[in-house]
Amino acid sequence: MTESCVSYFEVHVAPLPTVYRDSEAEADACIAIGVASSAFPLEGRQPGWDLTSYGYHSDDGRIFHGSGTRSQPFGPRYEPGDVVGCGVCLGSRQIFYTLNGRFLGVAFIAKPQHLPLHPVVGLDSHACVHFNFGHQRPFAFDLCTLPVTMLRSRPKATEPVSSFTSRVAHSFAQLQLRPSPASPPSADGGHFVW
Repeated sequence: MTESCVSYFEVHVAPLPTVYRDSEAEADACIAIGVASSAFPLEGRQPGWDLTSYGYHSDDGRIFHGSGTRSQPFGPRYEPGDVVGCGVCLGSRQIFYTLNGRFLGVAFIAKPQHLPLHPVVGLDSHACVHFNFGHQRPFAFDLCTLPVTMLRSRPKATEPVSSFTSRVAHSFAQLQLRPSPASPPSADGGHFVW
């Protein structure tokens, strides 16, 4: 069997501040979690709304890639209090999601031209999110429970697996969060809080 590697992160959607609970401002709120290439614009788009990103959206439970208007049903909606995970199986380029420690399934196969991929979250909400990259606390999802078939698969592109694995793993390790000037992040024990 070949060596397998998975890059994975989780996002805890914190409960809304009291002032925003049951407000009209949050009625159409959306949080989008996924991965994107370095070409993805950091403002004005949710993950999945263009060809350089892949996203799972909270407001409808749908997945997006390549368009803000075309999507596919995928999983349940998620909301404040939930933990959403996103991972990439490096050998197969499969992008998968978890919700509250439960495997939801494979949503996409990453295209070689979009590599390397970086974790990305789009916020059209007053909710705060907490990132977990597994350094300071355990994940809600047990990565050892991933289906074995995901780990045995190989990419069909011409790029060697070792090159792909190195590029994606490096991009997750070198993650740089770029907050908007209006809402700088604060460090919380190694996890960024927005």
